[in-house]
Amino acid sequence: MFSTFGKNVFLAVVEDITTDLDLLHPDELLLGERFNSTKRCEDFFRGRIAARRALSVAGCQASFPLLIGESGEPLWPETIAGSISHSSAVAVAAVASKCHMPLLGIDLQTIITIERAVKLLGRIASDSERAWVNADPVNVGLRSTAIFSLKEAAYKMLFPGVTEEEHLRFSDIEIHFEGEHPRFARLERTLAARAEDCYLEGFLSRGAVFPVNLEQRDSLLLSAMWIDNVRVTLAR
Repeated sequence: MFSTFGKNVFLAVVEDITTDLDLLHPDELLLGERFNSTKRCEDFFRGRIAARRALSVAGCQASFPLLIGESGEPLWPETIAGSISHSSAVAVAAVASKCHMPLLGIDLQTIITIERAVKLLGRIASDSERAWVNADPVNVGLRSTAIFSLKEAAYKMLFPGVTEEEHLRFSDIEIHFEGEHPRFARLERTLAARAEDCYLEGFLSRGAVFPVNLEQRDSLLLSAMWIDNVRVTLAR
């Protein structure tokens, strides 16, 4: 369905959970059952099944549970960078070895209406991002969703690598475009790396750029943002 990253990253998509619940660790089943709504429980199970499929393709035998951190984030193995997202009864997970890609983030969104887009843009977009959206009046909903989704992917990418004191904002990332397509994302302020990820400091400075990608399938839009080790090395 999606092929956002290319080599070294393994992607899995899940819609039907009825035949794959046996893939889940017992602790994951217990976590899912604690949610107050059936939808949240099913979303959680889809995401964890997608994660386990992606880990399996990557050659990682996931005999451990993928638990939930204090902020709701999935707790990946130390050697794995990963991200999970879901929308409209579809879940996507992406994983990579940190030796290839120390940070990555994905986000899946259902394309919003023009009415919702108008309300959203004032809260999340810079002047240049709004100009890109408004340059194509027919696709205001699609382009607004792209801006929002890319910034959500940025949050998921950056969150595991920065200190707890950092409060990430939509304005911290600006998306730059070339014609109809996003070209890269630029960090608008310097972020503090976690002590254990100090090697990322050079790439969390204001002005750092990150590769991005978008893929549309029907009414769904999948965005991706990542840091790879080659770019981190060059940024030191």
